Amino acid sequence: CNFLDLGFSGPHFTWMNYSRLDKFMSNTSWKETFPNARVVHVTRTHSDHHPILLNTMASMPLITKPS
Repeated sequence: CNFLDLGFSGPHFTWMNYSRLDKFMSNTSWKETFPNARVVHVTRTHSDHHPILLNTMASMPLITKPS
């Protein structure tokens, strides 16, 4: 399948027992469709798990409507 780990920013582990249980994977076609995609491990608040966020619009320029 040739899956690619998208990497991440934020806390190294997703679980309080020092494990990275969750990750986003993609194939080459998906990565080419969303070249600016970024994964963030969000700071946990009331859980033993850090939520993970996939932002497919990271670093994209704003598109304005023509006047």
